[in-house]
Amino acid sequence: MAAEFGALVAVQGAGPIGLLTAQHARNAGAGNIIISEPSAARRQLATRLGFHTVVEPDDLQAAINDVSHGLGADVLYECAGVAALLQPSAELVRRGGTLALLGYPLQQSTVSYADWQSRELTVIGSLAYNHEDFLGTIRAIVGRKLDVTALHTGTVDLSSLRDLLEELDSGQSTHAKVLVRPDDSP
Repeated sequence: MAAEFGALVAVQGAGPIGLLTAQHARNAGAGNIIISEPSAARRQLATRLGFHTVVEPDDLQAAINDVSHGLGADVLYECAGVAALLQPSAELVRRGGTLALLGYPLQQSTVSYADWQSRELTVIGSLAYNHEDFLGTIRAIVGRKLDVTALHTGTVDLSSLRDLLEELDSGQSTHAKVLVRPDDSP
């Protein structure tokens, strides 16, 4: 589900999945990449990773319309895992474009199958990776085509995991990727 050379790509969610997805799209030759993220800290991280069009969710449609002259994104990667975003995400994709569902919503959602079919969208769901994906990602990290170091925003002890999960669940966390130390040693 790689973006084609020159494609207009939108990425919803600048957590670890979204930021890695955006970097992969850039490496694949995407022409314009627009990242949407509600957290100011995560928007800043996306900018530090070299992405120029990083917007709040309310500004995503205008950013896509501006670049596409109202046609929509060629590929939209939904990386937030917010069930309520599935249909609005699809509506940001051009006719014949691709909606890639990478986030994992834990709630039911309602989509317009007729809309998706009428606009001939390709909808791809992805839960994990295969062996080739793993090898390609390791090669990209070793070749410094993926910056994973910038995504590591904290390390906590196992005893602090509950508090961290509550912070992440609140939607107010400034973290992108937090590692958990299995014991309380430095």
